[in-house]
Amino acid sequence: MSTEFRKLTRRQMLKLAASGTAGLVLAACAPQAAPTPQVIQQTVQVEITKEVQVEVTKEVAVVQTPTLPPKGTVTLEFWQPFGDLNKNAVEEVVKQWNDANQDIKIKLEFTPSVTSAGTNPKFLAAALSGNPPDLIIHDGSSFSTSTALNAFAALDDLISMTKLDTSVYYPWAWQKCQWGGHTYGLPLNTDARALYSNTKMLQDAGIAKPPATIDELDAMVDKLTKKKGDRFDVMGFIPWAGNWFLVGWGWDWGANVFDDKANKIHINSDEMVAALEWEMTYAKKYGINAMQSFVQGFGGGAQDPFVLGLEALTIDGDWGIANIKQYKPDLDYQITPPPCPTGKSPVTWSGGFVAGIPTGGKHYEESWKFLTWFTAADANSTFAKIGGTLPTNVAAAQKTYANDPRHKIFLDLLPVSHIEPVIPEWSLAWDTHLAAEQEALYGRKSAKEALDAANQKVQDAIDARLAGA
Repeated sequence: MSTEFRKLTRRQMLKLAASGTAGLVLAACAPQAAPTPQVIQQTVQVEITKEVQVEVTKEVAVVQTPTLPPKGTVTLEFWQPFGDLNKNAVEEVVKQWNDANQDIKIKLEFTPSVTSAGTNPKFLAAALSGNPPDLIIHDGSSFSTSTALNAFAALDDLISMTKLDTSVYYPWAWQKCQWGGHTYGLPLNTDARALYSNTKMLQDAGIAKPPATIDELDAMVDKLTKKKGDRFDVMGFIPWAGNWFLVGWGWDWGANVFDDKANKIHINSDEMVAALEWEMTYAKKYGINAMQSFVQGFGGGAQDPFVLGLEALTIDGDWGIANIKQYKPDLDYQITPPPCPTGKSPVTWSGGFVAGIPTGGKHYEESWKFLTWFTAADANSTFAKIGGTLPTNVAAAQKTYANDPRHKIFLDLLPVSHIEPVIPEWSLAWDTHLAAEQEALYGRKSAKEALDAANQKVQDAIDARLAGA
């Protein structure tokens, strides 16, 4: 797609420069006659996963058509992917904005992500066909995939003209918004993961405190697990359940899953293999079929096995606090750092969401004004507090959770947090490494065989992209 859609017109930039940085008030200019752009059509097939493909026809403008100043109120179409507590959070923040602003109104539309890595085919189809929303919240896990496909406008000019202080965000959260030396979004919220322990179950089993190491964890699971025949009544812990995943254990063992200097993926590193081999000891000891049957009977929210008192230990994100408060407020539980191999220090990993302006947006200035307000300390704190997530704005994080003992566990882990690699192929790497995990857990391949095959598939995709394929 032509890069003109990514850039502001000179007229737009002058409007921003005239506004100053305080409040990002954008002046109106007299309309000018717009040149007639030469338009060509291209058919693009976007492969999100093996199962999901989107074919769109996009119109590429050779001459940028200036955005004429709006007459009266501008309504911005804002797509958001949440159907849970975060839905309430974004609705409240938008209400606060709409109540305080008469010239720019926000209209929300629910557009969920459809894959485990957070890709959104509906959005890609809209953006690449020249009919995008004005704003969208996008899963950070697959954000680089969408930016590489030219679905987001670069924000460098806006950041420069309004002198946005990027140091207000956590550095690794800011890193999620980068691709190819440019910035394509602002970090909205983040998370971290820690160990949740059912206090009563531990006490009943004669366990004084939650496990700090993998060895301690392994020793506790037998005491906490209750099984009748081939069926579990209570499970002490399931390594591949919860919200930690194989890559989390890889980081726990010390893995570096991507070398950005050499553009090499390492989901088959020795540390990843060791982590998967450890998972396999649980599959063999307790029976993979029985464990999977147990897991498949549950879901999220009120159907979470930890909330139901059917799992003694689980690793989950900070949003679990709000989940327990909503569905099991009387649950007695503790939160501690995730257990790590003996001799290593605890780590965590963080995901989160990014908010951006799609390529070809019709109201860049107005969208930018809302976007910077949304990710500033006050609104970011409100959004995170209602949704039970962590702000990416450092001041907002401290304002929201510094005096909250449970959330503070997650805040204190953020300095040692890992993030998913910012590469377009991470969606493929995510799904492929989880499929390899299942191959090994069911005994169809060794840990090394499964991860070697997965690594090769992802590396081939990386090499193809670097070659321009």
